[in-house]
Amino acid sequence: MKKAFYLLTFILTYNLAFAQKMQRFKNEVFTSKDSLKNIQYGEAKNINSESEKLFLDIYSPKADTLKNRPLVIFVHGGGFVNGDKGTGYPILFCTGLAKRGYLSSSINYRLGIEKPKMIRHTSSQCTEGCRIQKPPFDFLEKMLKNMGSTPQIFM
Repeated sequence: MKKAFYLLTFILTYNLAFAQKMQRFKNEVFTSKDSLKNIQYGEAKNINSESEKLFLDIYSPKADTLKNRPLVIFVHGGGFVNGDKGTGYPILFCTGLAKRGYLSSSINYRLGIEKPKMIRHTSSQCTEGCRIQKPPFDFLEKMLKNMGSTPQIFM
């Protein structure tokens, strides 16, 4: 009888631990998050040809011991006209990911773009949108490698 009790206890404990591990990244398994705000990752010339510092925020699960976590980089919308990493949806999105066990980052990028005169100018804006995502990606990848992490990065 004792052996059966210990065996049943072991099986239930093992299954519970395994089930909790499987929920990470799917459900909120952390109650709070840590954040690092306004980390400068670069500079760019704005529409007025003035140098503008570029910043990002990093969110992580509070008291998490896992070293290699996937990183999700959030780039706010706004069509180069408005938007900010530190307001509204970017904060909710990154906090939600951190509570699920992800490392997340929200970036600011250079705002301001000339109004397109023709459709071909719109495609150059799309190209610019892709180009601005490389510096924060490179910065975060280097930072994580310096911390001894093997980053998996998603945008």
